[in-house]
Amino acid sequence: MPDTYNLIKKNIKSVVLVNITTVGSWVGFFVAVKYIEPAILSAIAKGVGPLVIIFISFWILKNYNVSKVKIISIFGIIISTAYLVYILLNTKNESSLLFTNFIGILMALLCGVSLSLNTIVTKGLNDNNFSVSNVMLVRFILLIILSGFLANIDVLVYTFKNSWLVILAIAVIGNLISLYFLQLGISKISPLSISYILVLAPIITLISQLFSGHIPFSIGSWVGVSLIVIFSIVRILSGIKK
Repeated sequence: MPDTYNLIKKNIKSVVLVNITTVGSWVGFFVAVKYIEPAILSAIAKGVGPLVIIFISFWILKNYNVSKVKIISIFGIIISTAYLVYILLNTKNESSLLFTNFIGILMALLCGVSLSLNTIVTKGLNDNNFSVSNVMLVRFILLIILSGFLANIDVLVYTFKNSWLVILAIAVIGNLISLYFLQLGISKISPLSISYILVLAPIITLISQLFSGHIPFSIGSWVGVSLIVIFSIVRILSGIKK
């Protein structure tokens, strides 16, 4: 424990940034999913990831090693993401729906940017001798404090009493295990590679929507999400061939 404490103290700025970006990604996600289709949210949030990391790498870190395939895939993701945003903002329904879609888009972008920055900062902690367990230990502190402050205790108790098994499954399978493996992946490969792999997630969300019965089928969603996934697969395969 003393070693962990000294490690945290030595990297306190990065630990604070990890907590802030964790809050940004979670708040952005849960607000966005209230207003827009989960698959589109996932596509926008994950699609913006490679763009943020390329921007930091190219313009801030001055790393100009960008291949033609990478450039093509980036522009493909930009155009596909812009198409999904267009679908949401081109609604012919009441202005209130247009406003909520706009809020959803902003929150999806907040989620994506925060997740990308979190990946970069986390990778820096790994390079400074933080284990996966150490990162998991420190990254949720601010989120837990903020959630405890904002939560309605009565609603929380009622929901847990009536849906404790579902909540437990989501917490363990959907969050604890998946986030641990994500953190493990971040420690092994580059942030950009992680961001491209995460872009494959929206297609799973899109397929899941078909079985939910709550979200109507949308050709526009399928086209936009599929294009983002295709451009990401092209980039991943080009990296494997190298």
